[in-house]
This record gives sequence, structure tokens and C-alpha cells, in this order.
Amino acid sequence: DFERTPVASASVAQVHFARLPDGTDVAVKVLRPGIERVIEHDLALLEVAAVLLEKIWPEGRRLKPREVVAEFSKYLHDELDLMREAANCSQLRRNFKDSSLLIVPEVYWDWCGSKVMV
Repeated sequence: DFERTPVASASVAQVHFARLPDGTDVAVKVLRPGIERVIEHDLALLEVAAVLLEKIWPEGRRLKPREVVAEFSKYLHDELDLMREAANCSQLRRNFKDSSLLIVPEVYWDWCGSKVMV
């Protein structure tokens, strides 16, 4: 079972409730449809703006806008990789396994992919 209406939504992903074939209730995080294309388009616009800023404004080179865009691009691409997020979540779960302060849900690796995290 998969609830088609998201229970939560953010800039790059949304969360749905689902039930695995064995009956386990889970939350499924999926990238928004077409988000990669939107982000690549936006990053291309930022790169053009950075180049123009360096050429038009005397202080532009000192601020290194192209390097800022490159760093931002790296961060955004990391956000788009839900396998990376699943690995981080699993590590956090191991780190806090004996803690009562933070409960981190289990990652169901057989159901995860670069665009889906369960």
C-alpha cells in the first residue's frame, strides 16, 4: 500500500506513508518529479549570473561568485542523492541506538534507491 497524497513536502522531496509487503508501516521519501531538471536549470542561471557579476562589478572577482555557485551545486546534488541520506540516517541510528533522546527510524535498504528512501 502507498498513500499517494504526501504527508510532508519540502523543496526537493516529499514523504508518503506506505506498507511493505510484510505489513511493516513505513515512511517513503521520494524526490519531487522533475526536480533534477529544475535544479540544473536554476544552477545554469546562477552560473551565468556569477560570470556576469565578475565582469560587470569591479569587486565581483574578489567575492568569487563562480566558486560560491560550484559549492552550492555540490550541496544541492548531495541533497538529491537519497542513498547518501539513507547512509547518513543509518549511521545516525547506530550512533544513537542506546539514546532515549533521539529515536532514528530504520532504513529499509532493499526498498531504497537514489530517488527513494524507505
